[in-house]
Amino acid sequence: MRKIFAKYLVFAAFFAAVNNAHAEPEFLAEWRKLYGADSPIDDDNNTECQICHISAGGGSSAGWNAYGWRVREVLQGFSSSEIARVIVQAGVSDSDQDAAGATNVTEIKLGNHPGWREGTSLRYFAGGNVSEIPTPASIEQTIDLDPPAPLNDPIPLRIVEGQQQISLETVSSGFISPLLAVSAPGVDGVLFVVDQVGVIWRVVLSDGSKTRFFDITAGSFTAEANASDLVTLGNAGFGPFDERGLLGLAFHPNYADNGKFYTYQSENVVYTADFSTIASEGQHNHQTVIAEWTVSDPNSAAPLIGSKRQLLVIDQPQFNHNGGMLAFGPDGYLYISIGDGGAADDQDVTIETINISTGLIVSRVLVDGHQDGNARNPANPLGAILRIDPDQNGSTNGEYGIPVSNPFDGNGTELAEVYAYGLRNSYRFSFDSANGNLYAADVGQNDIEEINLIEAGNNYGWNFKEGSFWFYPNQSQPGYVSAVENDAAPAGLVDPILEYDHDDGISVTGGYVYRGSELDEALGGAYIFADWSSDFGVPSGRLFYSDDFSRIQELRVAGQNSVGLFVTGFGQDTSGELYVVGNKTGSPTGETGVLQKIVPPVVDDEFCVPIKTQGEKLALVCL
Repeated sequence: MRKIFAKYLVFAAFFAAVNNAHAEPEFLAEWRKLYGADSPIDDDNNTECQICHISAGGGSSAGWNAYGWRVREVLQGFSSSEIARVIVQAGVSDSDQDAAGATNVTEIKLGNHPGWREGTSLRYFAGGNVSEIPTPASIEQTIDLDPPAPLNDPIPLRIVEGQQQISLETVSSGFISPLLAVSAPGVDGVLFVVDQVGVIWRVVLSDGSKTRFFDITAGSFTAEANASDLVTLGNAGFGPFDERGLLGLAFHPNYADNGKFYTYQSENVVYTADFSTIASEGQHNHQTVIAEWTVSDPNSAAPLIGSKRQLLVIDQPQFNHNGGMLAFGPDGYLYISIGDGGAADDQDVTIETINISTGLIVSRVLVDGHQDGNARNPANPLGAILRIDPDQNGSTNGEYGIPVSNPFDGNGTELAEVYAYGLRNSYRFSFDSANGNLYAADVGQNDIEEINLIEAGNNYGWNFKEGSFWFYPNQSQPGYVSAVENDAAPAGLVDPILEYDHDDGISVTGGYVYRGSELDEALGGAYIFADWSSDFGVPSGRLFYSDDFSRIQELRVAGQNSVGLFVTGFGQDTSGELYVVGNKTGSPTGETGVLQKIVPPVVDDEFCVPIKTQGEKLALVCL
């Protein structure tokens, strides 16, 4: 499919376009598919059939034609609410093939796109009524009126079952929506489990007993944070499914001495934000708050927790794509993953629902807070991994420091806090304890899930790319990937080191490089991660591993077809052993959440025998 670009300029009293040829069969096929073979497009005598309308006289009451509707959807991509509703009336007749005026059937047959009428005002059709509005402010933008075809199967090869198997040993249960298990420096034999509903559980690994270490919702601490400020989960408009809540936890490297830990939580819009991308009043969904807390006794099972120190507040346009991971790197700095702000395509758009028979607008929803893409823009923190120093105070708000080794100095168009960007929703990342490498899993939109090796200053592509494929936003329709290069993309975009498409899952959950001892022969040095579920409505998460980041293999759970959970996260104890957390509801409801340890496979000795692979790793062959 050829790419047809229409570049148009809007000045104080001018609106014009550059037009390119369009292949006749392609347009006619689309027209006939929507309106039938006997529609006016095939009538050479009907010289007043206007390009933007289905009726012969150009009236809007009969609805839009195929090409006019496509133009209309493209225009919705503009951030200006005026331009988002503009469709130019092309006049009543035109037989001279005037590219700057009306366009009739003759011009369509010759393969010409319509021009844009010039004048002091623009006439547009919206909901079947003709109105006049002043010419919008000056804008120059390139659009693709004929985007490339999507890839129906971007990665044809499926993930195959690897030779390695493991078992999952339940350590503790009764959580609601566990998202992460974190160890604290100086506290051995314990993992702290982050429950999305606002609780941090202290779990003793030897017996699985758990106690409430921290409960934001109950206000059981001496902090000044009000429980009423926290987002009430389950009201995001998708039933109980919700991506907000208590999402992240990290303990200070000197926790054993200073008792400091950090949380990432979703709160109601009650603070003055340090960063915001939202232009329209009332479009805030919630705020991301990064907070520091101090405990009275780091070794106590239920320590007294002091007042909240608020490090950072970021406005969030929508309820989803919040990222949520916190972790201290080997450099001693705090890394924070922030999603692109939510919705789809990471673009501002006005999505209108139209009654096809009347042409009237039934509803209009504004997706705000993205412009052309937060993730592609290092001037804001959305769609990025940040790096800060909570022990210093050189930031604009005076609550944290910015490492001098960060890739951007903040004096240009980039934010000094940004370490890497171009990420859609890097929900979980981790450091390899052996070499310090930072691996981030980025949740894809409709096609590709990816694992990235994160390095300072890199742009990982979103929303120019999804995985290693070129991405094309599609207005009110689902965005998609294509093999056709996006000419608007900048140079130097960094592709993932691992990726898979939605034949093998729907949402990647990042894990860890295994550095423990119990499975060292089989999985030492392998990156272990998961997919949340192979089916949105079924707790059927899958475990994967990669020995050398050249391919993905499925890590089978002995005696099970899947993990049997929605896999929401992982954990790593002070010995390097790995744990899986998840629940059976896929939402912050119920008490089906569990913490499970990854252990050597438990199998029937009569049917399984251990063998050594070519790589000298232990595997089991079961008959």
